[in-house]
Amino acid sequence: MKNEEVRRVIQSNISRSVMREAFVMNLFAVERKRRGQCQGRSCVRRYTNGVVVLRCQGSILGVDVGTSGSKAAIVRADGKILCWAHELHQQDRPLDWVRSAETVIDRCMNISDHDPSAISITGAMQNVVFLNESGSPSENRPALLYNDGTSARMQAKVLNCDPTSIPPKLLWAFQNHPEWRGKHVALGSHSVVASELLDSGPRVVVDSTTWDTTGIEGQPTMLHSFVLPEIHPTTTPIGTWQGLPLFHSAGDAGTTCIGAGSDRHLYIGTSGWTGTVQRRGAVPTEKRVFRLSHPTNKNNEFVLGSIASAGANIQWLRKALILEHTMNQIDEMATKSPAGSRGLIYAPYLNGERSPFLDSTARAAFLGVSQNSNRSDFCRA
Repeated sequence: MKNEEVRRVIQSNISRSVMREAFVMNLFAVERKRRGQCQGRSCVRRYTNGVVVLRCQGSILGVDVGTSGSKAAIVRADGKILCWAHELHQQDRPLDWVRSAETVIDRCMNISDHDPSAISITGAMQNVVFLNESGSPSENRPALLYNDGTSARMQAKVLNCDPTSIPPKLLWAFQNHPEWRGKHVALGSHSVVASELLDSGPRVVVDSTTWDTTGIEGQPTMLHSFVLPEIHPTTTPIGTWQGLPLFHSAGDAGTTCIGAGSDRHLYIGTSGWTGTVQRRGAVPTEKRVFRLSHPTNKNNEFVLGSIASAGANIQWLRKALILEHTMNQIDEMATKSPAGSRGLIYAPYLNGERSPFLDSTARAAFLGVSQNSNRSDFCRA
């Protein structure tokens, strides 16, 4: 692949990640217009999905606390990326999420000549974090991640729900860790980081999009056994970071849908999903599909079907079978196999499956392995 092609691919990937944050910039534009800081209709451009983009000068610092690492970018009001940074972290260690987020924020602030007008934080949803008395995560208390379908499997059978969802994890904690009862709980990685960055000290909230993924409302035991966060609107700052308004954004699925500026979406990260934005209740959906609140338009909703393992399959392949190769080399190797991978098929269920069927016990497998199968075929499959 030529250098120019590599540059375009990298830029495209960065844009898809950081433009999740564009919607908060849009909201900030609306607020500035309301306050009279922007003059005239020529200052804004309105899209059919109701998103408003500021055309005058200004930038925002966007942070995405993902499963395997944190990303940050300073994005100008017209969508131009001024700088970006990425840092890996341990997946189940909340304090390491905070460390990586602080690292990428510092890098962006140090290499950019632009002073952002606000900071916006999104991240992985459905991560359960039990907090200490001061409202912060503990060093020795790992998070229960969204893709963990094993620790609470028995509790899920009792509650008749998906073991990767939050109620069985809370029930597991209630039964196995009585010392955690009555503790404050965070429900997303971005909630933890946003709380820890506040100038005034920890304040854990949750956005309506993330809340809709939890399934807690129908579980009275869970509602009364732990201190759950308040639902806070994404259009209002929860406080300040170094004097800048700090916005707790919607969870990553919501911000991706808005930031991409499209009606239909296909997302591949550690996990993956496909979905669309529609008028609330317009099309009936089954239980195995998420229906999530739109953070800025109460008449709309996100309808998503998610898979538990997407990019995680490539990470596993490299760790288990192709140790000496980089991700780029694995991609290059896959191009040497023909379409169909010479009959080799891979079922990508490393951590069970959510959609189109719900089965936490499903496991991955290579099917159709023959003596002609080679590494390229495994990579492509």
